Amino acid sequence: MPKFWCKIVLIAFVAIVGNRLLLAQEASFAGANYQPSLFDDTTLLHIKLEYNMDAVSRDVGDNPSEHQGQLFYKNQWGGWVPLNVEISTRGIFRKNPVNCNFPSLMLRFNGEEAKSTIFSSTSKLKLVGHCQNGSKRHQEYLLKEYLAYKIYNLITPYSFRVRLAKISYINTLSADTLTSFAFFIEPKELLAKRLDGFMVEQKNIHPNATNRQIATLMAIFQYFIGNTDWSIKAQHNVVLVGLEPGAPTFPVPFDFDFSGMVNASYAQPAEALPIRSVRQRYFNGYCRTAEEYNQVFAVFLGRKSEIYDLISNFTHLSKREKGRVLEYFNDFYFLLTDTKKSNRAFVKQCRTD
Repeated sequence: MPKFWCKIVLIAFVAIVGNRLLLAQEASFAGANYQPSLFDDTTLLHIKLEYNMDAVSRDVGDNPSEHQGQLFYKNQWGGWVPLNVEISTRGIFRKNPVNCNFPSLMLRFNGEEAKSTIFSSTSKLKLVGHCQNGSKRHQEYLLKEYLAYKIYNLITPYSFRVRLAKISYINTLSADTLTSFAFFIEPKELLAKRLDGFMVEQKNIHPNATNRQIATLMAIFQYFIGNTDWSIKAQHNVVLVGLEPGAPTFPVPFDFDFSGMVNASYAQPAEALPIRSVRQRYFNGYCRTAEEYNQVFAVFLGRKSEIYDLISNFTHLSKREKGRVLEYFNDFYFLLTDTKKSNRAFVKQCRTD
Protein backbone atom coordinates (compact mmCIF):
# COMPACT_ATOMS: atom_id res chain seq x y z
CA MET A 1 0.00 0.00 0.00
CA PRO A 2 1.44 3.47 -0.87
CA LYS A 3 2.70 5.55 2.08
CA PHE A 4 0.04 8.21 1.47
CA TRP A 5 -2.84 5.75 1.93
CA CYS A 6 -1.14 4.23 4.96
CA LYS A 7 -1.22 7.66 6.62
CA ILE A 8 -4.90 8.13 5.74
CA VAL A 9 -5.81 4.75 7.24
CA LEU A 10 -3.77 5.50 10.38
CA ILE A 11 -5.44 8.91 10.87
CA ALA A 12 -8.90 7.38 10.45
CA PHE A 13 -8.07 4.63 12.95
CA VAL A 14 -6.78 6.96 15.67
CA ALA A 15 -9.77 9.28 15.12
CA ILE A 16 -12.14 6.37 15.82
CA VAL A 17 -10.19 5.46 18.96
CA GLY A 18 -10.27 9.09 20.06
CA ASN A 19 -14.02 9.37 19.61
CA ARG A 20 -14.53 6.26 21.74
CA LEU A 21 -12.34 7.76 24.45
CA LEU A 22 -14.39 10.97 24.36
CA LEU A 23 -17.69 9.09 24.55
CA ALA A 24 -16.43 7.17 27.58
CA GLN A 25 -15.50 10.44 29.31
CA GLU A 26 -18.81 12.11 28.48
CA ALA A 27 -20.84 9.17 29.72
CA SER A 28 -19.37 9.43 33.20
CA PHE A 29 -18.67 13.11 33.85
CA ALA A 30 -22.06 14.38 35.06
CA GLY A 31 -22.18 14.20 38.84
CA ALA A 32 -25.27 12.76 40.52
CA ASN A 33 -25.55 15.89 42.70
CA TYR A 34 -25.23 18.32 39.82
CA GLN A 35 -27.88 21.03 39.42
CA PRO A 36 -28.45 23.24 36.33
CA SER A 37 -26.52 26.52 36.38
CA LEU A 38 -25.69 29.70 34.49
CA PHE A 39 -23.28 27.70 32.35
CA ASP A 40 -25.84 25.29 30.94
CA ASP A 41 -27.02 28.03 28.59
CA THR A 42 -24.63 29.08 25.80
CA THR A 43 -26.54 32.10 24.46
CA LEU A 44 -25.04 35.57 24.77
CA LEU A 45 -25.95 37.10 28.13
CA HIS A 46 -26.84 40.81 28.20
CA ILE A 47 -25.90 42.62 31.41
CA LYS A 48 -25.78 46.11 32.89
CA LEU A 49 -23.33 46.56 35.76
CA GLU A 50 -23.56 49.76 37.82
CA TYR A 51 -20.84 50.62 40.33
CA ASN A 52 -18.20 53.21 41.22
CA MET A 53 -15.77 52.28 38.45
CA ASP A 54 -13.16 54.83 39.55
CA ALA A 55 -12.96 53.46 43.10
CA VAL A 56 -12.86 49.82 41.98
CA SER A 57 -10.20 50.43 39.31
CA ARG A 58 -7.96 52.09 41.91
CA ASP A 59 -8.43 49.28 44.43
CA VAL A 60 -5.83 46.87 43.05
CA GLY A 61 -3.79 45.98 46.14
CA ASP A 62 -3.24 42.52 47.58
CA ASN A 63 -6.45 42.69 49.61
CA PRO A 64 -8.97 44.71 47.61
CA SER A 65 -12.23 45.74 49.23
CA GLU A 66 -15.67 44.71 48.03
CA HIS A 67 -17.61 47.62 46.55
CA GLN A 68 -21.37 47.85 46.33
CA GLY A 69 -22.93 47.63 42.90
CA GLN A 70 -25.99 46.51 41.04
CA LEU A 71 -26.24 43.99 38.23
CA PHE A 72 -29.14 43.78 35.78
CA TYR A 73 -29.47 40.85 33.39
CA LYS A 74 -31.93 40.48 30.55
CA ASN A 75 -34.19 37.47 30.97
CA GLN A 76 -35.85 35.36 28.26
CA TRP A 77 -38.76 37.79 28.02
CA GLY A 78 -36.52 40.81 27.47
CA GLY A 79 -37.00 42.24 30.94
CA TRP A 80 -34.17 43.43 33.19
CA VAL A 81 -33.73 41.52 36.47
CA PRO A 82 -31.90 43.52 39.19
CA LEU A 83 -29.47 42.01 41.70
CA ASN A 84 -27.26 43.60 44.35
CA VAL A 85 -23.61 42.58 44.01
CA GLU A 86 -20.31 43.24 45.72
CA ILE A 87 -17.48 43.90 43.27
CA SER A 88 -13.74 43.56 43.79
CA THR A 89 -10.66 43.36 41.59
CA ARG A 90 -8.85 40.05 41.24
CA GLY A 91 -5.90 38.35 39.55
CA ILE A 92 -2.27 39.40 39.30
CA PHE A 93 -1.18 40.46 35.81
CA ARG A 94 -4.42 42.09 34.64
CA LYS A 95 -4.95 43.79 38.01
CA ASN A 96 -1.69 45.70 37.61
CA PRO A 97 -2.53 49.14 36.09
CA VAL A 98 0.78 49.08 34.23
CA ASN A 99 -0.55 46.13 32.21
CA CYS A 100 -4.28 46.81 32.02
CA ASN A 101 -6.44 49.85 32.74
CA PHE A 102 -9.50 47.65 33.22
CA PRO A 103 -8.92 44.93 35.84
CA SER A 104 -10.65 41.57 35.97
CA LEU A 105 -13.46 41.46 38.52
CA MET A 106 -14.97 39.18 41.14
CA LEU A 107 -18.72 39.44 41.74
CA ARG A 108 -20.30 38.29 44.99
CA PHE A 109 -24.06 37.71 45.05
CA ASN A 110 -26.55 37.64 47.91
CA GLY A 111 -27.50 33.97 47.97
CA GLU A 112 -31.06 34.55 49.16
CA GLU A 113 -31.71 37.30 46.62
CA ALA A 114 -30.18 35.32 43.73
CA LYS A 115 -31.97 32.08 44.63
CA SER A 116 -34.59 32.26 41.86
CA THR A 117 -32.29 33.73 39.20
CA ILE A 118 -29.71 32.37 36.75
CA PHE A 119 -27.04 33.16 39.36
CA SER A 120 -28.53 30.84 41.98
CA SER A 121 -25.87 28.12 41.68
CA THR A 122 -23.00 30.13 43.16
CA SER A 123 -22.27 33.07 45.43
CA LYS A 124 -19.08 34.25 43.70
CA LEU A 125 -18.19 34.52 40.03
CA LYS A 126 -15.01 35.46 38.20
CA LEU A 127 -15.63 37.93 35.40
CA VAL A 128 -12.95 38.18 32.70
CA GLY A 129 -13.11 41.53 30.93
CA HIS A 130 -11.05 43.37 28.37
CA CYS A 131 -7.60 44.60 29.37
CA GLN A 132 -7.59 48.05 27.74
CA ASN A 133 -10.61 50.32 27.35
CA GLY A 134 -11.62 51.24 23.81
CA SER A 135 -9.28 48.74 22.15
CA LYS A 136 -10.72 46.51 19.43
CA ARG A 137 -7.56 44.43 19.57
CA HIS A 138 -8.03 43.71 23.28
CA GLN A 139 -11.65 42.75 22.61
CA GLU A 140 -10.33 40.19 20.13
CA TYR A 141 -7.88 38.85 22.71
CA LEU A 142 -10.76 38.29 25.13
CA LEU A 143 -12.93 36.56 22.53
CA LYS A 144 -10.10 34.24 21.51
CA GLU A 145 -9.43 33.32 25.13
CA TYR A 146 -13.14 32.55 25.51
CA LEU A 147 -12.89 30.26 22.47
CA ALA A 148 -9.91 28.46 24.03
CA TYR A 149 -12.14 27.46 26.96
CA LYS A 150 -14.88 26.35 24.56
CA ILE A 151 -12.42 24.23 22.58
CA TYR A 152 -11.26 22.46 25.72
CA ASN A 153 -14.92 21.81 26.59
CA LEU A 154 -15.10 19.90 23.29
CA ILE A 155 -11.99 17.93 24.20
CA THR A 156 -12.92 16.88 27.74
CA PRO A 157 -15.58 17.48 30.42
CA TYR A 158 -12.69 17.98 32.88
CA SER A 159 -12.67 21.65 31.92
CA PHE A 160 -14.03 24.97 33.11
CA ARG A 161 -17.18 26.11 31.39
CA VAL A 162 -17.63 29.78 30.45
CA ARG A 163 -20.54 32.06 29.57
CA LEU A 164 -20.09 34.96 27.16
CA ALA A 165 -21.74 38.27 28.03
CA LYS A 166 -22.16 41.72 26.51
CA ILE A 167 -21.85 44.10 29.44
CA SER A 168 -22.64 47.78 29.77
CA TYR A 169 -20.48 49.07 32.63
CA ILE A 170 -22.13 52.17 34.10
CA ASN A 171 -20.10 54.45 36.35
CA THR A 172 -22.35 55.60 39.20
CA LEU A 173 -20.22 58.73 39.70
CA SER A 174 -20.51 60.09 36.18
CA ALA A 175 -23.13 57.92 34.42
CA ASP A 176 -20.49 57.23 31.75
CA THR A 177 -21.13 53.89 30.05
CA LEU A 178 -18.67 51.44 28.53
CA THR A 179 -20.00 48.44 26.60
CA SER A 180 -17.77 45.43 26.02
CA PHE A 181 -17.65 41.66 25.81
CA ALA A 182 -16.69 39.67 28.90
CA PHE A 183 -17.17 36.13 30.14
CA PHE A 184 -17.92 34.38 33.40
CA ILE A 185 -15.84 31.36 34.47
CA GLU A 186 -17.45 28.40 36.17
CA PRO A 187 -16.45 28.47 39.89
CA LYS A 188 -14.17 25.63 40.90
CA GLU A 189 -16.66 24.45 43.53
CA LEU A 190 -19.32 24.14 40.84
CA LEU A 191 -16.83 22.34 38.58
CA ALA A 192 -16.10 19.81 41.35
CA LYS A 193 -19.80 19.32 42.06
CA ARG A 194 -20.52 18.73 38.36
CA LEU A 195 -17.85 16.04 38.30
CA ASP A 196 -19.01 14.53 41.60
CA GLY A 197 -15.62 15.36 43.07
CA PHE A 198 -13.85 17.74 45.44
CA MET A 199 -11.12 20.38 45.16
CA VAL A 200 -7.54 19.46 46.13
CA GLU A 201 -5.58 22.52 47.27
CA GLN A 202 -2.32 20.73 48.11
CA LYS A 203 0.66 22.00 46.10
CA ASN A 204 3.81 20.19 44.96
CA ILE A 205 1.84 17.21 43.69
CA HIS A 206 3.95 15.75 40.91
CA PRO A 207 2.17 15.77 37.53
CA ASN A 208 2.76 12.02 37.19
CA ALA A 209 0.75 11.53 40.38
CA THR A 210 -2.32 13.03 38.70
CA ASN A 211 -4.62 11.19 36.30
CA ARG A 212 -2.21 10.17 33.56
CA GLN A 213 -4.64 10.34 30.65
CA ILE A 214 -6.10 13.75 31.54
CA ALA A 215 -2.67 15.21 32.40
CA THR A 216 -1.42 14.14 28.96
CA LEU A 217 -4.53 15.47 27.27
CA MET A 218 -4.16 18.81 29.04
CA ALA A 219 -0.45 19.13 28.21
CA ILE A 220 -1.10 18.51 24.52
CA PHE A 221 -4.04 20.95 24.55
CA GLN A 222 -1.71 23.60 26.01
CA TYR A 223 0.72 22.83 23.19
CA PHE A 224 -2.15 23.01 20.68
CA ILE A 225 -3.06 26.57 21.72
CA GLY A 226 0.60 27.52 22.29
CA ASN A 227 0.38 28.08 26.05
CA THR A 228 3.29 27.55 28.45
CA ASP A 229 1.95 29.68 31.32
CA TRP A 230 0.89 26.77 33.54
CA SER A 231 2.19 24.29 36.10
CA ILE A 232 0.50 21.33 37.75
CA LYS A 233 3.07 21.10 40.54
CA ALA A 234 2.72 24.79 41.50
CA GLN A 235 -1.00 24.79 40.66
CA HIS A 236 -0.30 27.81 38.46
CA ASN A 237 -3.34 28.33 36.22
CA VAL A 238 -4.33 24.75 37.03
CA VAL A 239 -6.68 23.36 39.68
CA LEU A 240 -6.86 19.76 40.84
CA VAL A 241 -10.12 17.86 41.25
CA GLY A 242 -10.29 14.61 43.20
CA LEU A 243 -12.95 12.02 42.51
CA GLU A 244 -11.97 9.48 45.17
CA PRO A 245 -9.84 9.90 48.32
CA GLY A 246 -6.29 8.71 47.69
CA ALA A 247 -6.83 8.34 43.92
CA PRO A 248 -4.95 10.41 41.30
CA THR A 249 -6.42 13.89 40.89
CA PHE A 250 -7.58 15.47 37.63
CA PRO A 251 -5.84 18.68 36.46
CA VAL A 252 -8.09 21.37 34.98
CA PRO A 253 -6.45 24.42 33.32
CA PHE A 254 -7.56 28.06 33.09
CA ASP A 255 -6.18 31.47 31.97
CA PHE A 256 -5.18 31.19 28.31
CA ASP A 257 -4.44 34.82 27.43
CA PHE A 258 -0.69 34.12 27.26
CA SER A 259 -1.22 31.53 24.53
CA GLY A 260 -0.14 31.75 20.91
CA MET A 261 -3.76 31.31 19.88
CA VAL A 262 -4.69 34.58 21.63
CA ASN A 263 -1.36 36.21 20.70
CA ALA A 264 -1.79 39.17 23.04
CA SER A 265 0.72 41.98 22.62
CA TYR A 266 1.61 41.81 26.33
CA ALA A 267 2.20 38.03 26.39
CA GLN A 268 5.75 36.74 26.69
CA PRO A 269 7.04 33.19 27.26
CA ALA A 270 8.93 32.45 30.46
CA GLU A 271 12.59 33.45 30.25
CA ALA A 272 13.71 29.91 31.08
CA LEU A 273 12.12 28.51 27.90
CA PRO A 274 14.02 28.29 24.60
CA ILE A 275 11.36 30.23 22.68
CA ARG A 276 11.10 33.94 21.96
CA SER A 277 7.42 34.28 21.14
CA VAL A 278 4.20 32.74 22.45
CA ARG A 279 3.43 31.83 18.85
CA GLN A 280 6.25 29.28 19.07
CA ARG A 281 4.86 26.08 20.51
CA TYR A 282 6.78 24.31 23.25
CA PHE A 283 5.73 21.05 24.89
CA ASN A 284 5.79 21.27 28.69
CA GLY A 285 4.30 17.85 29.41
CA TYR A 286 5.86 14.72 30.84
CA CYS A 287 7.09 11.78 28.77
CA ARG A 288 4.59 9.17 27.67
CA THR A 289 4.60 6.05 25.53
CA ALA A 290 3.88 6.25 21.80
CA GLU A 291 0.54 4.55 22.44
CA GLU A 292 -0.45 7.17 25.03
CA TYR A 293 0.46 10.02 22.68
CA ASN A 294 -1.46 8.41 19.82
CA GLN A 295 -4.58 8.06 21.98
CA VAL A 296 -4.53 11.78 22.70
CA PHE A 297 -3.74 12.65 19.07
CA ALA A 298 -6.83 10.63 18.20
CA VAL A 299 -8.96 12.81 20.47
CA PHE A 300 -7.81 15.97 18.70
CA LEU A 301 -8.27 14.40 15.28
CA GLY A 302 -11.74 13.20 16.25
CA ARG A 303 -12.76 16.70 17.34
CA LYS A 304 -11.04 18.64 14.53
CA SER A 305 -14.16 19.42 12.51
CA GLU A 306 -16.05 20.57 15.63
CA ILE A 307 -13.13 22.79 16.70
CA TYR A 308 -12.88 24.36 13.25
CA ASP A 309 -16.66 24.83 13.07
CA LEU A 310 -16.64 26.47 16.50
CA ILE A 311 -14.12 29.05 15.28
CA SER A 312 -15.63 29.54 11.81
CA ASN A 313 -19.19 30.00 13.11
CA PHE A 314 -18.30 32.35 15.95
CA THR A 315 -19.96 35.57 14.80
CA HIS A 316 -18.33 37.96 17.30
CA LEU A 317 -14.79 37.58 15.96
CA SER A 318 -13.62 39.12 12.68
CA LYS A 319 -13.07 36.93 9.64
CA ARG A 320 -9.39 37.92 9.63
CA GLU A 321 -8.84 36.84 13.25
CA LYS A 322 -10.70 33.59 12.74
CA GLY A 323 -8.47 32.88 9.75
CA ARG A 324 -5.35 33.50 11.83
CA VAL A 325 -6.53 31.12 14.54
CA LEU A 326 -7.32 28.36 12.05
CA GLU A 327 -4.00 28.85 10.29
CA TYR A 328 -2.26 28.45 13.64
CA PHE A 329 -4.22 25.25 14.27
CA ASN A 330 -3.36 23.93 10.80
CA ASP A 331 0.30 23.75 11.84
CA PHE A 332 -0.62 21.57 14.80
CA TYR A 333 -2.74 19.17 12.75
CA PHE A 334 -0.05 18.92 10.09
CA LEU A 335 2.37 17.99 12.88
CA LEU A 336 0.14 15.08 13.90
CA THR A 337 0.38 13.58 10.40
CA ASP A 338 4.17 13.79 10.31
CA THR A 339 5.74 11.12 12.53
CA LYS A 340 9.21 12.68 12.56
CA LYS A 341 7.95 16.14 13.49
CA SER A 342 5.56 14.91 16.16
CA ASN A 343 8.33 12.74 17.61
CA ARG A 344 10.62 15.77 17.76
CA ALA A 345 7.92 17.96 19.33
CA PHE A 346 6.71 15.56 22.01
CA VAL A 347 9.05 12.61 22.56
CA LYS A 348 12.30 14.57 22.42
CA GLN A 349 11.04 17.63 24.32
CA CYS A 350 8.97 15.90 27.01
CA ARG A 351 9.90 16.31 30.64
CA THR A 352 11.40 13.56 32.77
CA ASP A 353 12.26 15.48 35.98
